Amino acid sequence: MTRSDLRETLITELVRRHGGARGHWRRILGEVRLYARETHPHCNWEMFPSGGVDEVQAATRAIDGLRARHPLISG
Repeated sequence: MTRSDLRETLITELVRRHGGARGHWRRILGEVRLYARETHPHCNWEMFPSGGVDEVQAATRAIDGLRARHPLISG
C-alpha cells in the first residue's frame, strides 16, 4: 500500500461511516508522513488529523484501525 492508497482508503471509510464529502475528510486527515523502515520497523507512517473534536476522533479511530492492518507502507 502506498501513501496515496492509504489516504484514499481512510477517506472512503470515513465517508461511509460518518458521511460528508471526500474533500472535507481529505482536509481533516492532512498528509501521510512516511518514515524509513530502518528507523521505524513496526510502523512507518503517521497522520495528524485536525478539525473539530468529533471529526478528529473519528479520523483517529479510522487511522488506528488501518494502522493495525497496514503498519508498513511504501512511498
